[in-house]
This record gives sequence, C-alpha cells and structure tokens, in this order.
Amino acid sequence: MRITVIGASIITIYKHGEVWLTKFVYDDDPLKIEVRPTLVISDDLVGCQCVKMTKHAPRDMYEHEIKYWMEAGLAMPTTIRTSKIIKLTDNIMVKKLGALQPYDLFQFQQKYIELCSKIL
Repeated sequence: MRITVIGASIITIYKHGEVWLTKFVYDDDPLKIEVRPTLVISDDLVGCQCVKMTKHAPRDMYEHEIKYWMEAGLAMPTTIRTSKIIKLTDNIMVKKLGALQPYDLFQFQQKYIELCSKIL
C-alpha cells in the first residue's frame, strides 16, 4: 500500500504477512547484491522488520516450508528462515510479490513464538 502525503514523498506501508523482493548485500562482499524474497513481520518509522526466505529445505524445527508458495507469489518452493530477522529500509524493498495464505502465516507465527520462548 502506498500513501501520498501532500507536499511529501510517497511512503510505503508494509503489512504483516506480505512477501517482498528485497536487495541483500553480502556480508563478505559488500559490492555483491542479490535480490531475494522476505516476509514482512512488522513495520515502523525506522524500517520494516522482515524474515529471510530461501529455496532450501528447513534446517531445524523453527523454519517453515511454505505450503501455498505459488499463492504467495513465489516462483518456487520456499522456506521461511524464522531465526533470520532483519530490519530493512524502504530503498531496499524492490517489489511486493504477494502475501502468505492464512495456513502458512499461522504456521510461521507458531514457530516464531516457539523460537522466541526458547531464546527468552
């Protein structure tokens, strides 16, 4: 969703559960950039909190393999890396692909809660 404020620039508001393509800079090579999907988990004035996604299978019990990946706008089977939380700014967000279906959003939320309770 884009909101235009008169006399100001366009502001994008990201919603929980949306899937976006984003630009990632490699830690070991800052000149290398890759575009990959992320899942929005919250948005505020500072930036958008997201979770990384990958084409690889889940590595642990906290990662969720998306059942309805095509309906979410993804090009291939995708796993949500629940422990890979990142804060992104508007200039890194490239394009909205879609949103998770209720089943996948619920499964992710359950795994996120489990992971947070383990950490705390």
